[in-house]
Amino acid sequence: MRTWLLRIGLALLALIIIGLLIEGALLLRLHNDVSTFAKYWQQKNAEVKASDSLVYVAFGDSTAQGIGASSPENGYVSLVAKKFATKTGKPVKIINLSVSGAKTDDVLSKQLPAYRKLAMKPDLVTVEIGANDIKNFNAAQFQKSFEELAQQLPKGTYVSDIPWFGGRARGSSKAAQQASVIIREIVSKYGLTQVDLERATHAHNGLKMYSADYFHPSTYGYTVWAEAFWQKIQHFKYT
Repeated sequence: MRTWLLRIGLALLALIIIGLLIEGALLLRLHNDVSTFAKYWQQKNAEVKASDSLVYVAFGDSTAQGIGASSPENGYVSLVAKKFATKTGKPVKIINLSVSGAKTDDVLSKQLPAYRKLAMKPDLVTVEIGANDIKNFNAAQFQKSFEELAQQLPKGTYVSDIPWFGGRARGSSKAAQQASVIIREIVSKYGLTQVDLERATHAHNGLKMYSADYFHPSTYGYTVWAEAFWQKIQHFKYT
């Protein structure tokens, strides 16, 4: 009996070790993807020239980069671009100005100035920002920054609220919900189009939604994000 118990114990220990090694490898890949995905988008941005293609500009943080997906093409920005191309019958070029780790103030100080330097007018603009503001959330400061952002965004921009904070960030869910309320009020005030990302991600919350760090969306999770954006963008009338 003791021999069998020992064997079972060793087998369980081996499974735990294997699981930890796999999780470690996945987390390492996720970490490396930050620079890999950034280089991918930088190259794509440089390829965009004035042409018959529609231009889609994305502002945001690591989720707009697609971190957590199996590739940048499986992030929500790429998925939205594919839907947009199908709807309009036109090729869509993406200019992704997002940066991993970005906060609302970073869009104001870095991404918007880069946008203003573009020599072309975008046909579609999306913004998902604010999740990185939650760690040290200050409601008054966040409202001030987001209102300044809203004032400078192009007319017709699609702006999401904060995704549902499940996963390992669930302890900050109340602050995230408060930030979403602020975003929705500001978006309405300035006539932008609000994307119901909080509601969509809450409805689908579960292990399948998250990547290895249990924070960023998985490839599947990004399909939920893309659909949340598309629910509003699909009403776009291209002439």
